[in-house]
Amino acid sequence: MQKSIGAAIVVLAFMEGQVISINGAASNPPNLEIYTVPDPEEGVCNLGIKLLSSSWGMYSWMQFAPSVDFSYANIIVFEEAPLCESTVPPGDNAIEEGDEYSMTCSVTYTGNVGWAPKMEWKDGNGVISDIIDNSVEGKLGVTVTQAAVLDYHGFEYSARIHCVAYNGTLPDNTTSNIPSFTETHTFDAIVLHYFSRDIVAFTEEKAEYVHGDQIVCSASGRPRPEFT
Repeated sequence: MQKSIGAAIVVLAFMEGQVISINGAASNPPNLEIYTVPDPEEGVCNLGIKLLSSSWGMYSWMQFAPSVDFSYANIIVFEEAPLCESTVPPGDNAIEEGDEYSMTCSVTYTGNVGWAPKMEWKDGNGVISDIIDNSVEGKLGVTVTQAAVLDYHGFEYSARIHCVAYNGTLPDNTTSNIPSFTETHTFDAIVLHYFSRDIVAFTEEKAEYVHGDQIVCSASGRPRPEFT
């Protein structure tokens, strides 16, 4: 499986000496702009295929010499860059302890729904399993909603859109390098505000204090607590 955003290129690799043909997408008749692409690996040649937004479907290539082999790939075309939004206020990116916030990423695509792209969310604890999946055919959309707790300060949330490579079936030792696709959007780190706590007075207890006595206190909080 491969991806494209707008006009892009899919590259199929083959070994020097092979004779091959390429068939077009299942969604429309073959009308491919095919050209060679240099490869740093000696003995390997590449064919580039220019894709448009309507070029989704199944592409295949057949090797006629030195032996007859066949492979194919399902093409998914992303028609736009992912749209990612957050309810965390912009600017200082701060959220109050206990408040609920959500983040959403979505993207539209054309292609075989049987090999639809997936979206995986991560935070400072790893993969988030509790998600709201609003995906439908042709549009991938996933939301994460959480309540802010103290440990979430500094968390970076990221959404990874990915397609798993699928190349059909090929004999052993046959070139097959159609890659998987991964695109990640990372949000700015969360700044967690919380009320003052851990208040401690470092002074001798007296029944009565007079002018000039010093009282020392400490407390934690974000933003930094003020004493009056």
